[in-house]
Amino acid sequence: SPHGLFLKSPRPFAIGARLRLTLHLPGRPAAGGPRSTRVLSLEGEVRRLVRPVPGSHLLPGVGVRFVDIGPETLSAIEEFIASRR
Repeated sequence: SPHGLFLKSPRPFAIGARLRLTLHLPGRPAAGGPRSTRVLSLEGEVRRLVRPVPGSHLLPGVGVRFVDIGPETLSAIEEFIASRR
């Protein structure tokens, strides 16, 4: 989402923990050219924890909400999401 992500991880980060994230978002390929990649550096805060439970259909990991995301970074994430619809 433009406001956060779910990070699949067997490592249980604490609720409220701050994480530095680097996202590599594939861009649209230029006409006949290679696909570009946008690299975004941002910070997030762990807001949800899903622990591994045998037999559960839920993936273990953490829900992370982006913190102080700039307008250019937000725009890049929104463009990426829109390109996947």
